[in-house]
Amino acid sequence: MSITIIHKTKNRIRRVGAATVEFAIVIPFVILFFMAAIEFTRISLVRHVVDNASYEAARNIIVPGASVAEAEARAQEVLDLLGVSGAEFVITPTPVTENTPSVTVTVTVPISENQWVFPTFSTGEGESCYWLLTDLPS
Repeated sequence: MSITIIHKTKNRIRRVGAATVEFAIVIPFVILFFMAAIEFTRISLVRHVVDNASYEAARNIIVPGASVAEAEARAQEVLDLLGVSGAEFVITPTPVTENTPSVTVTVTVPISENQWVFPTFSTGEGESCYWLLTDLPS
């Protein structure tokens, strides 16, 4: 009986070694998969927040008496909530007057500056443009 128990113990030891090797081969792919999932989620999040920032800036500037600086500040507030940096704002027409019929706000953010794990693999820009009619006095 003791011979059989020793034999089973040797098999278990060899099997544990095989599991360790399998783990060492698989774990880099698992880590890469999770890191890629985090990066794609961040790209989606940045694009969504850029869209929301341009919308908020457009809503801010269509009110009579609002300034371009106020709209840019509102857009930057929205971007700062998630730490998005490097934004560029284009608001047309400039200046916005009480007789301006519509306003277009474009917010552009470089994706590579806003990644967490692999910024060198992400290129391009997240851009959003909103066109809204102003509140003209009646």
